[in-house]
Amino acid sequence: TLMQQQQQQQQQQQQQQTKAIPPAAMMLTKSLRWACVAALCAASDVSSDGLVPLSHGASWPGCAEEGICVFTEEFLRSFTGRRGSVASSEDKAAGLPDSTILVSVASYVFNVTSAPQYYRPDFGNYGKLAGREASRALGMMSMEDEDVDSHLLADLTEDQWEELFNWIDKFQGKYPLVGRLTGWKPLVTMEDINERSGFSLKPPPISEQLTASADAEPFGFSASDL
Repeated sequence: TLMQQQQQQQQQQQQQQTKAIPPAAMMLTKSLRWACVAALCAASDVSSDGLVPLSHGASWPGCAEEGICVFTEEFLRSFTGRRGSVASSEDKAAGLPDSTILVSVASYVFNVTSAPQYYRPDFGNYGKLAGREASRALGMMSMEDEDVDSHLLADLTEDQWEELFNWIDKFQGKYPLVGRLTGWKPLVTMEDINERSGFSLKPPPISEQLTASADAEPFGFSASDL
């Protein structure tokens, strides 16, 4: 398949690059990678109980400018780029998505609208990831529904973990960070991920922090809950 061919090509390129880089340079490369991801760590602060507190901010799209949006999985799935021609005036007034494409990686939500050739569901190679938490699919380089629909990371191999870390690098370097995904359950802790990678990623906000109300914003919580 196309995905398998791309994965084989990437693995061959990585092997060739690894052979060409001396150990000292390899350590520098990893240090630069870890430093690069530090920008993600500034997205929110960790409270004393290890959870990411919700920040004050407007509903979509205002919160995206500061990277402080918090998405439920259900709301994230509406950002596939397909609503642009069919969104009603009521939807637009409520701040619901238009042609925006969002993808979550390790619970960090990125705006990938600038790359429809990859992420538009109707023709992109990674179109199935639009509006999804994509960590497992990217780590495994699999667009199978069972992987796209799953948050599980506990069974990844070392090579698959490294693939995922490379994707995190790619996303943070190329696409705007707009917020975080709540309810991410990879069955590994963020501490485990950080220990494997050298990153300092923050835990995502938990669902219990979001409270629905009659005055709820499109995210499923009101501004007073932030």
